[in-house]
Amino acid sequence: MVHEKGFFKDSEEAYKKIGEIVTETLQKFGVKDAWYKHRGSVRAKGKKIATFIISEIENLEVVNVLCFLGKLVTDEFFKVIWVPPEVKDKVLEPMTSVEEETGQRPDKEQFKNTIVSIFEQHFGVQIEEGPLKRDELFGYEKQRALALKI
Repeated sequence: MVHEKGFFKDSEEAYKKIGEIVTETLQKFGVKDAWYKHRGSVRAKGKKIATFIISEIENLEVVNVLCFLGKLVTDEFFKVIWVPPEVKDKVLEPMTSVEEETGQRPDKEQFKNTIVSIFEQHFGVQIEEGPLKRDELFGYEKQRALALKI
């Protein structure tokens, strides 16, 4: 989600409000014990179930949310990145998913529609689907370029 900068009074408020939205979304899908921990970390039973970042680019604030709808399978990852067995369990923090918590995996469209609806309710705005505007596209491309440098 992209919106004009200044929508939040400070970064703490931004993280808290987005954390509430992600938590409410997960609860709508049956993850009753989802809770916002801090700075973009959402947990269920002590395990990470979602994460998000808020980036400021020019006059925009860009919100990227990553939620685990299904079980994260790390076997392929560990075939490429070798990690000694004694530290393998420490490479990734304990994670869970909506499917593991509820027995049902929502599809991406369902999840998108739900989180957008909750975002609209919390902020009294209407989110329009469509091509990014010039500033939004610039923000997206800059964010993507930064991600590819890692």
